[in-house]
Amino acid sequence: MRWNSVILLRDIEANMTVDEDGCEVEGEPVDTQVFCNVRTVGFETWATAAQLGLKPELQVEVRTVDYAGQSQAVFNGREYDLSYSTTRGDNTILTYATHARNDNG
Repeated sequence: MRWNSVILLRDIEANMTVDEDGCEVEGEPVDTQVFCNVRTVGFETWATAAQLGLKPELQVEVRTVDYAGQSQAVFNGREYDLSYSTTRGDNTILTYATHARNDNG
């Protein structure tokens, strides 16, 4: 494997706090840069995702030890939300859809 691309895995829950009303409040996200292999979203993946109501736009393979359950990523300046992950031994395949912002940013 070449591991010739880099993706920023983003954990938005690491610094989450609870306010005085008991509501969870996001803190600053924790970003981890890891090497990855960009994969082609094949028909089988696309069809499986479509059954779940998802539209896969990016699929990357990372080393399993580098992935800690992060739910978002930034790749080539674009934000993505994790649709699902598949672990196959030493490697994990992450499938993403475009990030839907809700902060007017």
